[in-house]
Amino acid sequence: MKTSSYPNILHIWNTANIASELAYFMGDGHQVVARRRIDHYRMANIHENVSETAFPFGSDKFDILWFYLMVCIRQLGVNLLHVHGSNIMKHLRRVSSVPYILHYHGVDCRNSSPTSRAPLEEGAKAIIVATPDLLEYEFAKKPHYLPTIINRELFAPRDIPSNNRGLINLTPNQDIQETMSRLSEYGFGDVEWEIVQRQYDTTKRQHRVMYKDMAAHLAQYEYYSGLAWDGITRIWCKPDSKTALEAMSLGVKVVRYDGSVSSSLPARHYPENVIPKLRTIYDSVMI
Repeated sequence: MKTSSYPNILHIWNTANIASELAYFMGDGHQVVARRRIDHYRMANIHENVSETAFPFGSDKFDILWFYLMVCIRQLGVNLLHVHGSNIMKHLRRVSSVPYILHYHGVDCRNSSPTSRAPLEEGAKAIIVATPDLLEYEFAKKPHYLPTIINRELFAPRDIPSNNRGLINLTPNQDIQETMSRLSEYGFGDVEWEIVQRQYDTTKRQHRVMYKDMAAHLAQYEYYSGLAWDGITRIWCKPDSKTALEAMSLGVKVVRYDGSVSSSLPARHYPENVIPKLRTIYDSVMI
């Protein structure tokens, strides 16, 4: 389900491929600029609305400078910037006069103080948060809650095997023993868990499942562990990760932070429900 779109809205950064999905379902007029060097799972290859910048030579320092240059060029003629995380705007606001909204997805908000974010948030036309827990944080203006959009075309329901196999996707600093202990406490200790460390370093030649193959990969398991450790707040995350939501969409049994199990995607994450909310936010800032 794609809809007609507002013209000339540029999404900057592509956290968990959310910008690409929003742009895709909003329709023509939405584009995304992201960095290829940190797209470890080739998420941007799913849709054609993403322009990934990649400096052909040199270090990461030159690559990020090249990214900002491309953003400065692409913003010409744009009506609104939809910025995923505030770090980008720290530098971009010096050379941009285009109105912008800030969209926080989790760690980009939890890993910063209200004081450090305030100047950028005060200049934003609107603030969006992706999970309900972020509504409890302090912002310069009242945030809008926009549930994480899940592509139900890509993650359509499948026949999930009853094989007692499960997948654990460890976040950085997540202790496997604590994770297994918690799963056992919830009654899932006898599941045949496969443990994978989430990878962010492209220099390591380890096997990783590309995003285009993720649905088929998740559908091999009866269970998915939604237990994720937040290394910043030092607590287990209450919000479901995007991968956990995608697993639910497939019909995989997801063990959530409190031990409950869900194998169906909550309707609030359907594109047909997320997009109207985003349109309402755009309406409020483009009057």
